[in-house]
Amino acid sequence: MLRRNPIDGFRGIVHALGRLMRRPALALAIAGGLGNGSRLLAQAELQGRVFADSTRRPVMNAEVAIPRLRLQTVSDSLGRYRLRDIPRGEHVVITRAVGFRPDSSRTTFDGDEALLVDIRLRRPVAALEAVRVRAVGIPFERGKMSGYEERKATGIGRFVDHDVIVKYEDRRTSELLSMVPGIDIRPGSGAKAYAVSGRTRLSGRCALCRTIRDDNQQQSNIGQPTGGLCYMDVYLDGVAVFYTQGASGGLFDLNTLNLKTVEAIEVYAGGAQVPAEFNRTSGGCGVIVIWTKVPR
Repeated sequence: MLRRNPIDGFRGIVHALGRLMRRPALALAIAGGLGNGSRLLAQAELQGRVFADSTRRPVMNAEVAIPRLRLQTVSDSLGRYRLRDIPRGEHVVITRAVGFRPDSSRTTFDGDEALLVDIRLRRPVAALEAVRVRAVGIPFERGKMSGYEERKATGIGRFVDHDVIVKYEDRRTSELLSMVPGIDIRPGSGAKAYAVSGRTRLSGRCALCRTIRDDNQQQSNIGQPTGGLCYMDVYLDGVAVFYTQGASGGLFDLNTLNLKTVEAIEVYAGGAQVPAEFNRTSGGCGVIVIWTKVPR
């Protein structure tokens, strides 16, 4: 059997590498690949719980998937799920479970974040027999909520209608909003409560995060890797009452509103969902739009 000298083999490898690195294009490609390694490893996570309808009953064995990436997982007995290794970008997340209608949402992921999202699955609506109705159209005046139904029809965002609000009108506004996926309610002094986005950072800087003192005066904490919270912008009847950048007043206390005076609520958990009319420079923390009842 012919045996090769180990030293000769090593010299051959060194000579071959020298020839390759003398080719500029190939050397640049190798260096570029090594430089991009840290970015390729910066991937996001999606986690939360799956609930049934408007209740807090967990749904077990619900499939949460990003089909285009071939990523999927199932919820446990408490409804908890977790998707890892999600690359940066906008992806469609689909949730399915036996006995429920599929839920689909378009979500934008940064490379180093953990996005906390609770998913509410709805029961299928039973089909009824067709009923022919003849009616005469009655013109009506388009008021402040003329765009609400149009935005609701797009299927982007979460919408809390009048019928749901009536069921919870004896509770605090923060209690109702705590049931909406994508919102985390943080208490303040006394009975005060503030809406915080479920978006947090695993590492690095959070340009929109802030901390507040107990007297509810804002204290800037921009750029800190921990300790800051991503407070959601709040609009009341289409007017901004708090937005993260440029707000002159304090945070908006959700519990200053009595649910008996509220007609409907819109929730946009991420910047990619926010309609243009509510999209300020700080929309990355999400937006809540509250509509009060029109006096009759």
